[in-house]
Amino acid sequence: MTPQAVTGAPVDFDFLQALDYPELQVVPRASDRLAMEAQYERESGWGNYFPFQFSAGVTLLSGVMLEGRYKEDFKDLDKADMDLATKSSVGIGLVWLGLTYYLYQQQPYGSDLGKIKAIKTKDKDKDKDKDKRADLMRERLAEETMERASRTMKIATWASVLTNLAVNGVVFARTNRNNSLVPSAGMVAALLPLIFQSRYIENYEKHLEYKRKIFAPVASLIPFQPRIDGSGGFLFEPQMVLTWRY
Repeated sequence: MTPQAVTGAPVDFDFLQALDYPELQVVPRASDRLAMEAQYERESGWGNYFPFQFSAGVTLLSGVMLEGRYKEDFKDLDKADMDLATKSSVGIGLVWLGLTYYLYQQQPYGSDLGKIKAIKTKDKDKDKDKDKRADLMRERLAEETMERASRTMKIATWASVLTNLAVNGVVFARTNRNNSLVPSAGMVAALLPLIFQSRYIENYEKHLEYKRKIFAPVASLIPFQPRIDGSGGFLFEPQMVLTWRY
């Protein structure tokens, strides 16, 4: 039975053709967002990594300032542990400063943007299918770039938080009370990458959110509606339901 036979009126399903590839319908497209964020990536400089750098800087400062500042009742073995803790604090701080410099130099958006822009489309009047395939390739490659950057920053965020928090906690436990302020600040600063989420993570999550919203109107296209029959009872009329899961 056709939709026209059920409803008595012709049903236009042309709008469904626009939903075949959500990559081409989301606004802004992944390639457009990538171009905008690549410019921000160049202009912001170290701003994307400030929470990591500040946390690493405090950890480094904690190790440098507290080297040799033992508790009064420390024995030689305790002093050796304290020396190891402060050296580890210095090492962790330097490692994260170096890693943030490396990540900054990578510039994942800008490095991949040129490759994506190099994918040319055909003349739309001559071959629409090839043009759509080229558009789809651009958008999917742009999404892959955003996904990789987001995944990298999620790993870096948790690694930074755990390592800086742990080493500052060890130093705090081994130093005397008068010198505990710096490692205390280091433990608080270690949480900054979680508090100030990376823009790479926010961009990808926001893109996925907009992409899911494309199907929101379709899910409520033909809802079930009860109908009161002649005897006062409720009937549910048979209806065609169209559902997307994404």
